[in-house]
Amino acid sequence: RAFAAAGQALQAFQLEDVSFHPYSSKFDLYIGNKIGGVLTPAEARGLKVFADPNGGNCASCHYQGAGLNGSTALFTDFSYEAIGVPRNAALPVNADPGYVDLGLCGPARTDHPPTPGNRFCGMFKSPTLRNVASRRSFFHNGIFHSLEQTIRFYNTRDTMPELWYPTVGGQAKATPDPDFPGYGLITTQYVGGQVRKFDDLPARFVGNIDTQMPLDGRPAHSKPPMSEQDIADLLCFLNTLNDKDVQPAEPPKPGACTS
Repeated sequence: RAFAAAGQALQAFQLEDVSFHPYSSKFDLYIGNKIGGVLTPAEARGLKVFADPNGGNCASCHYQGAGLNGSTALFTDFSYEAIGVPRNAALPVNADPGYVDLGLCGPARTDHPPTPGNRFCGMFKSPTLRNVASRRSFFHNGIFHSLEQTIRFYNTRDTMPELWYPTVGGQAKATPDPDFPGYGLITTQYVGGQVRKFDDLPARFVGNIDTQMPLDGRPAHSKPPMSEQDIADLLCFLNTLNDKDVQPAEPPKPGACTS
């Protein structure tokens, strides 16, 4: 009985003492109903986009609710997903066209051999989004270097794959059309040819690709899940996940997240 009481006392101390509360973001003030935790209209809209299963649907992998026994949200469900991130030619290992990082199927791991039909190949662990706005590299291969570009990849991977994957056999336009987006990895517009979608995943594992929103496999050049306003608001919300002593890699423009 004394041992159980000591355990309860230790638990109470760890729950109440501030030294055991590592998170100090605006979001933590918000969920704790503390001073300084009032979300701006843009941040509140961004939270809705984050949780909307028909919008950003970020919460499907980056769960924002309380954890075990009411512990603070970690913004990950620790699941593994395959989303077909573009190949990063800047990595020295990718100079070998036969090299492929299959995540759970190696080469770093050997417990899931890359045999046909292995549904784990191409899957990587969902990271926490705590302090995500401070990062300068995203995904397992560091292919993206801004949070906005990462969100835009999620939004248009399927609707405009030519922005993210190489086009083979097409004719490059000398000048892109005025409405051709410039935020992708590929800034050259092509006429004809074929987009090599999922260029860093062998064809035999493409069936492992996650198809939940916003990466739902919708037809090319159809309407993307999120609007420009949704993207702007989502960026504002994600900036609320930075701890108070952590600086964002790209601070929001003055006034961008207020109304």
